[in-house]
Amino acid sequence: MQINFIKDTKKKYNPQGGIYFIRRIFQQNHIDKFIDECFPGRSKQRVYSDSDLVLGLCYNIFKGGTYFEDMNQVRKDHNVPGYIEFPSSDSVKYRIEQLAESTSIIKTKKSITHEFNINDKLSRILAKLTVRLNPDFKKHEQILDYDNTIITTVKGDSKLCYKEGYGYQPGVMFIGREPVYVEGRNGNSPSTYLMDKTLNRGIKALKDEGVKIGAIRIDGAAYQKNVFKVIRRQKGVRYYIRGKNAVSIWNAIYQRDSVGKVLIGTRRAEYIDHEWFTPEGVDHENECRVIVYRYDREDPQMDLFEGKYIYYVIYTNDRTLSPEEIINLYNQRGIAEQNFDRLKNDFNWSHPPFDNLAMNTVYLIMTAMGCQLYHYLLRIISKVFHELDPDTRIKRFMLYFVNVVVKWSLHARSYILNVYSDRPYDKLIYSQ
Repeated sequence: MQINFIKDTKKKYNPQGGIYFIRRIFQQNHIDKFIDECFPGRSKQRVYSDSDLVLGLCYNIFKGGTYFEDMNQVRKDHNVPGYIEFPSSDSVKYRIEQLAESTSIIKTKKSITHEFNINDKLSRILAKLTVRLNPDFKKHEQILDYDNTIITTVKGDSKLCYKEGYGYQPGVMFIGREPVYVEGRNGNSPSTYLMDKTLNRGIKALKDEGVKIGAIRIDGAAYQKNVFKVIRRQKGVRYYIRGKNAVSIWNAIYQRDSVGKVLIGTRRAEYIDHEWFTPEGVDHENECRVIVYRYDREDPQMDLFEGKYIYYVIYTNDRTLSPEEIINLYNQRGIAEQNFDRLKNDFNWSHPPFDNLAMNTVYLIMTAMGCQLYHYLLRIISKVFHELDPDTRIKRFMLYFVNVVVKWSLHARSYILNVYSDRPYDKLIYSQ
């Protein structure tokens, strides 16, 4: 095989021309204008608008950039002077510094310091963008999932997590795959600490934008009196909360209630459905329905130490669904872990670029916007590119859409984009 190396010194050819089509889709659907309208005003002397900066982060992700500084390579590869210019990482960093809010420091009686970063302005912009990109969220009731995740990183103010290593532990709300609320907290603050306050802020931000919340699902960290109070104040909202002490609850009500059998996924389980139950430590005003169920352990060796069964319990105010439906509905919140995997590995949450929680919280919210914009793109592009679907990961998206050779040419004082591909980019443009 003979290889000829021809250096493209004038950068006439670009192997990732799909970025230009993404930019066009955003412009044709006025996403850039919407972002500019949402963000607080900037100086008239600005070179880049807020939409340029937010979308610049997105282009870095869509191109496969892992680190914040990779934006400079996007700028180098894709700038067309006088026609298209992408921001540098320094430009985005300067704006993030402006948008950052001061971190709240809370000291407990045991002299433990907790740090929260609550960026209300950006949280509300994220909620506005959520409704703009997902209008059904205002028309139909949605299930809201809340969870925390550990981002392992050594930064100037990151603290030791309950797992090994330093990092942050943001609280995030999801509707399906969409991150709709993000609140920064340092690594030493467990998810249980002041969860009721975080939930209250997130629910209010979403409801203020007209999002219809029909149900809330949370893991065992929500098993606390104040959380039950916050959720019960949301009229017409059902809750499904993983509880504690499942074995003792089973033993307490085993003699009073009949045991049913149910198929959970592919596994058989036994359950007890108790209509009125007061969780331990929760006042009687919060009486709810409790469903406790158990599986056979798959590893017989564990039976000797931990018993034959694995027990679980769910607290809910839903008295319409069957126990099987409630268990399956709750188990679907496992998608939150997949969402965190996408945010960390596809949208660069694993690499917070700044040295403090305040700026990194802004970065997390902006990249959460990028996640929503990506899903919006997939809904449009997958109608033409059948190799893609709404669940496609970034790597496959790059392979089938972003990676296409293009060349800009100047003809009659106008720039023309030449596309070297047999893929249906023309149908995508005309369908827009």
